[in-house]
Amino acid sequence: RKLNLSKSTFALISGLLAACLSCARSSHPTIAFISQTTAVGLWEPARAGSLEATMKTQYSIHWVGPIAVNDIQGQLDLLDEAVDRRSAGIILAPNHPLALMTQVRNAVQLGIPTVVISSPLPLAASNRLFYVLNDEEEEGKIAARRIGLRLNGKGSVAILGLNSDNNDLLSRMRSFETTLTLEFPHIMIHSRHLESSSEAQAEQIAHGLLAGERIPDAIVALTATATTGAVRAIEDD
Repeated sequence: RKLNLSKSTFALISGLLAACLSCARSSHPTIAFISQTTAVGLWEPARAGSLEATMKTQYSIHWVGPIAVNDIQGQLDLLDEAVDRRSAGIILAPNHPLALMTQVRNAVQLGIPTVVISSPLPLAASNRLFYVLNDEEEEGKIAARRIGLRLNGKGSVAILGLNSDNNDLLSRMRSFETTLTLEFPHIMIHSRHLESSSEAQAEQIAHGLLAGERIPDAIVALTATATTGAVRAIEDD
């Protein structure tokens, strides 16, 4: 069963937990929720939603994640631990589309229901592997229309956080640019920038944009790292 939803994080987490709980057969009623990172407030609503969704059940949430969003090995280790503990279920927001495939496949083969959120993996959904994903095209359209209205239909936009390995981000960016071209033809793309390895680096890139000869009228950040860096740069400006 593969879901493609664009709802609030609370509803998303509640729904995927229900899928996990209905399938679980473990004697250890703990669901491992492995976030992309615990250092970004973006995931706090997901944590709160998962805790509330299990409040009246026998299951508990073990919410963990690496300190940095680019700590792929840290997330791999946490996933290995969840599998070794034979968690009743696993909720995973993967940091990388390929690096976690083996561990996820192992979890499913061991009968652990696994729900992947936020970004998909190149593994087919099954009766043990579920997906709850964002509608990337719709997100791109919404972003383009918000930018278009704020800029009154003219100006320039810089895009931060590109990652050629992440098809979700590419789909979101293409939808954003297509909608901008069709509905706001007088808004130009100022520049495109690859995803940074850290928030500090993202902040440096944003500072460079704000200090350049051609300052963009708006910034679209595709990731949490890019967003945090851009916000810090704007606040310091």
